[in-house]
Amino acid sequence: MASTNYLGNDWSWYPATNESGYFNIVSGVHAVASRILHIILTQPGEDPIHPGLGIIPNLFASLSSDNALFFLSNIQSEILAWNNVCKIGIKELNVQIESLNIYRNDLAISIYFKVIGLTNTTNVLTFGYWEYRGVLASGSLTDFMANVRLNNTPFSSHKK
Repeated sequence: MASTNYLGNDWSWYPATNESGYFNIVSGVHAVASRILHIILTQPGEDPIHPGLGIIPNLFASLSSDNALFFLSNIQSEILAWNNVCKIGIKELNVQIESLNIYRNDLAISIYFKVIGLTNTTNVLTFGYWEYRGVLASGSLTDFMANVRLNNTPFSSHKK
């Protein structure tokens, strides 16, 4: 009988390939963080298997300072909803906004989570949010991912 705490392996899209050019297969905390990023960086309707999946705002929508708080609230509810439906491996979740540079309106969104079946350690996935341009409204996914941190280490440097 399989354990209900088994998280499995996952293909991380961030980056999609490893140093050898093969699929970037991850497990444990990194797999859960990759699933969270997939929810955050997908626009609703973009995933043909799960058309309701995703939270990324429309890149052409106008932004205001209220949008960061709205986005923060939606991140938490969206992650919890998909965790309930797809069992992505989270047992505790807390999402917070922190100021990085008040002169440029730079914010960081930090997602604190504990993983089912692993130690009781709280992991932190952090990425930038700029009030005047949103999450990915300008720049590339590569630039965005260069600033994503998992437990204070660049996300792309985590290995299986």
